[in-house]
Amino acid sequence: MCASVILPTYNGEKKIGIALEALCKQSFTNFETIVVLDGSTDDSISVVKRYKNRLSNLIIVTQDNGGRSIARNKGASIAKTSLLIFIDDDIEVMPDNIESHVRFHEKNPEAILVGSPVLGFNHIPTDAFQSFRYRVELAFLEHAPVGTRKITFNNYVFTTQNVSISEKLFTEIGRFDERLTDSEDFDLSIRLLLANKAIFIDPTLKCWHHDFADIQQTIKRQTQYYLSKKKLLEFHPEYKNLMPAQFAWMQKTKKDQLKKVIFGNRFLWESLIGTSLFSIMPRQLQNAVFSSFIYVHSVMKIKR
Repeated sequence: MCASVILPTYNGEKKIGIALEALCKQSFTNFETIVVLDGSTDDSISVVKRYKNRLSNLIIVTQDNGGRSIARNKGASIAKTSLLIFIDDDIEVMPDNIESHVRFHEKNPEAILVGSPVLGFNHIPTDAFQSFRYRVELAFLEHAPVGTRKITFNNYVFTTQNVSISEKLFTEIGRFDERLTDSEDFDLSIRLLLANKAIFIDPTLKCWHHDFADIQQTIKRQTQYYLSKKKLLEFHPEYKNLMPAQFAWMQKTKKDQLKKVIFGNRFLWESLIGTSLFSIMPRQLQNAVFSSFIYVHSVMKIKR
């Protein structure tokens, strides 16, 4: 085997089948798949077991819920190959995904390759909020040059939705920090950059992100994400100066109180967002409303 695909999941019964189905269709088949069930209370294990006969090297690991860092590290610890490919349970990779990672590392064994989380164009959502989330995911790559590019502190992009790294380098850098339940990917990438390790992103290595969180779920996630960034600074206060843009949300602005006055009534705005009146608003205005509303009910709820 040439690669180990590590796929952590928590209560992913309704989505992990799509991720595994995509792995069954890979042009390159010389890999093992390690699914780590991280304390799932749904029937994820039954869904995964259906692929035992279709993925010849499928390993299923069950453990108490510990979070993504612990689950990914567990998968890496039992991997039988020298190349680790981390994929999230809501990611549908393209048929050439594993082959692209393997070929890249044959030429660049000491580098890291990040696949693009850009949504497939045949999956563009029409719902107003999902369209907004789609545009947010798409925005950071819209000015990217054609072809693979190197990631630095100045053009930072990183995600563990679809990323590969050698087992040797992953171990040397200290793996995922198991004290973190979120922002663990950000932390890993900063440690790699500080160690002068080459990280590349390939905009052509696309995948479809099957995540349709509504606005309430998004606010909850954003709150957890910002709290984790705040927690991360307790361990690495130097990150704030290294990546000021990533922590700009911690600075209060003159517009905060105005936004709170306008968007503070959560029930009112959640009711309005679902109306036909909102759907015919200009796209730019919709974006501004979504961004400000989420900001008020996530960032502004956190002590900064």
